[in-house]
Amino acid sequence: MWPSPPAHTLHTDKSGYGWGGVADGITPTRGVFTWEAVAWHINLKEVAAIRYSLLSLAAVFSSGDVLPIVTDSQVALNVVNALSSRSPALCAKLWRLHAVA
Repeated sequence: MWPSPPAHTLHTDKSGYGWGGVADGITPTRGVFTWEAVAWHINLKEVAAIRYSLLSLAAVFSSGDVLPIVTDSQVALNVVNALSSRSPALCAKLWRLHAVA
């Protein structure tokens, strides 16, 4: 009946050329975007950074874990929480993220 307490916390961020994430403040991950992805809109990169971080840190998390995501992008956070966007490109990224979560 009551929501489970968070098992972990994931912090993510992106830059113009790469992305990074930290689980629980101690387990980092990072990577670079492909040349195609470098040209993406900033909001697409933010959602991609969340997805790539989840994929990279999958061994840290268990199935069913409640996982708060901390990001500096209000757009990415709102899109993830709402599971929707008016942007077709952002929806496509969101669907790919949802497939891993």
